[in-house]
Amino acid sequence: MKGDISRSTYRAANHYSGVRLQQGRVLLDAEWNEHADIGHHVDRTTTVDVVGPTGAPKHPPTDFKHFKVAVTQNGADLLVAPGRIYVDGILCENDVAGGVAFTHQADLPGASLPPASGSYAVYLDVWERHLTPVDQHGPDFPPLLESALNGPDTATRTRVVWQVKLVQVQSKSCTAFTAGAIAGSRISSTGSRSTRSPREARRSSGRGTTAAPSRG
Repeated sequence: MKGDISRSTYRAANHYSGVRLQQGRVLLDAEWNEHADIGHHVDRTTTVDVVGPTGAPKHPPTDFKHFKVAVTQNGADLLVAPGRIYVDGILCENDVAGGVAFTHQADLPGASLPPASGSYAVYLDVWERHLTPVDQHGPDFPPLLESALNGPDTATRTRVVWQVKLVQVQSKSCTAFTAGAIAGSRISSTGSRSTRSPREARRSSGRGTTAAPSRG
């Protein structure tokens, strides 16, 4: 659902560092949104410069944390560890204690393991979704309709969405997992999108993709 936004005035090439309101002037949504975009640019650029294209907090290798992927005890599913990981400067968080099953991801309903045996790369698909009141669902979100004003909407929100996915590869090497390998599995979105492997990853050609060792 689209928001009622007049225009987008943020341009990275301007190198603006902030927006200053003036007394007695009309306040427009564009200036407020540009201020937020400037902050996002600085925050995410800094994160990429410090963390790199992808990274998670350091922890002992034996600890099940920060989007580490393991096979469940019964061997019937994959388990994604709780914690944090950064993708192109975007913070992704898994708050489910003990981890979330691959087939029970909140933002990937209907996910299933591939029926065919073989080698599969596990990767993290990350994007941002624009939310208006009609997009809200469940008790996890406080209502965006303002009850004190008898129900009209005010500001909208953006939300980070992450999805752990699988793609079949022909060999267990970095060159087997490329932008072309996952192109057919990606869905369209209205927000920016980035893709990273949950663990060791390196950049490949094309924005928002990585090559990583497969985990067959």
